[in-house]
Amino acid sequence: MRVFEGRTGWTLLFALGVIFPFAASNDYMLTVMSTAYIFALATVGLNLITGYTGQFNLAHGSFMALGAYTVGIRFRSGSRSSRPVSSLQSSARWSASYRCVCAAITFRFSRCASATSCFS
Repeated sequence: MRVFEGRTGWTLLFALGVIFPFAASNDYMLTVMSTAYIFALATVGLNLITGYTGQFNLAHGSFMALGAYTVGIRFRSGSRSSRPVSSLQSSARWSASYRCVCAAITFRFSRCASATSCFS
């Protein structure tokens, strides 16, 4: 099991994530693995902010939820701009702008290290 630790393990995980969409036999498998990778990415980010820095952060989930909500609204609207790439870019812009607003409010009222909790 030492093979899967460190850089080799992360490289293997990334390679499997890139290869899997082409090897999936149906949409169900692709949906389940996409959801698993999204939650794994959110978990790694939350682990970094709470585990290594010791900060308690509720904003992490709200940024992820806002991005998912934006993508869902863009796909649901059926507009011409509901392509996947433009929807992801739009969700990234909305999430980043919300993140900046949260950081500005937090920094204004606390003026301490907790302002960095909005940049997870």
